[in-house]
Amino acid sequence: MNPDELRGWFDNVRKVLETAYLSHEEPWRQSGMSGPEERWISLRKPIADCIDRCGLFLDIGCANGYLLECCTKWTSERGIRIDPYGLDISAKLVELAKKRLPQFADHFFVGNSFDWIPPWKFDFVRTELVYVPAEYERQYVERLLQ
Repeated sequence: MNPDELRGWFDNVRKVLETAYLSHEEPWRQSGMSGPEERWISLRKPIADCIDRCGLFLDIGCANGYLLECCTKWTSERGIRIDPYGLDISAKLVELAKKRLPQFADHFFVGNSFDWIPPWKFDFVRTELVYVPAEYERQYVERLLQ
């Protein structure tokens, strides 16, 4: 994939996600989960369960910030305090996240996780391989681990 095709791929992903997520009112559906909230909880709570100590948590592909809101709640129930941060390719979704979590409005970034340079290291990072074309998955994971 040449650089122009890669930019086009990311631009298309942004447009598709904005259209799909912003067409819903339920916060879990604005975060890309279909079905009832119970499904959201059963599939997303294990993320919070992996957090074993206080620290900085970055959600790559944070959409409306609902996962960060939930993880903050779920970890606090176990006496663990996380400092939530989010990154999303969509400025529209980041604005929604800032409204959802105004106390953390300055913790949200608009950018492409493929080439975004974080301002510091995070203790915990959640991402998905669907955020990059298949042929870039290994490069993406290696870069995040660095």
